[in-house]
Amino acid sequence: MHNSSPTMKIRHLLLTFDLPLPAYRIRAFRSAMIEWAGRENDLLHNHLNPEYNPNIERGGFKYRYPLVQYRTHKGKAALVALNEGADALGNILSNRQWEIMLDGKPTPLRIADLQMREHTLAYTDTPKRYTLQNWIALNQQNYREYQQIEELIDRAERLENLLAAQIITFARAMDWQIEERFAVTIQQFTPKTVDYHNNKLMAFDVVFDAPLHLPNGIGLGKATSHGFGVVYKAR
Repeated sequence: MHNSSPTMKIRHLLLTFDLPLPAYRIRAFRSAMIEWAGRENDLLHNHLNPEYNPNIERGGFKYRYPLVQYRTHKGKAALVALNEGADALGNILSNRQWEIMLDGKPTPLRIADLQMREHTLAYTDTPKRYTLQNWIALNQQNYREYQQIEELIDRAERLENLLAAQIITFARAMDWQIEERFAVTIQQFTPKTVDYHNNKLMAFDVVFDAPLHLPNGIGLGKATSHGFGVVYKAR
């Protein structure tokens, strides 16, 4: 029971454009949006290289949970933006001509759907079931450790620990005071290979249970801003 545990309300924006976009083109769409918004809007990317500030070394990188994440949603280009990310996106959309340069071609942006919701992050008395798609769970070090684990049940336990840690990373970014201990139970996981920055990486499709009320469409793990590791409530 977690009735006394704190809850946290967050703003959750899903913006879908009338622009067909297969998953392999998310990277190109993200690059086009960053250039269109201006690199000074660093909530749309995590690079510390704004040209207007000579005191920041170009090429730096800020490690933080991305508050704007790039997606395909029902086959179309989409953005998920949380809290300050939603604010930044709203400001940019109101101050720009709605045209991006996608693969060198002027491409108009038209909104197909805009959903702005308030979501309450909270513990639940009974576990909720979620799916997690194209989850890049492992960095180089824990990939090697994972490969040395022989038993399937032990591999699942390792992934459960990583998933719980990544949920905590998301919670901290939302300023949600989540407890360090909660049970994540993986019901099934399927390894697969995905392409990220022209590298072949191991990823997983996962079904898991957790006693948490998580928003649809948030990303967990590596490369969440590029559409990997997307969480959905199971039907």
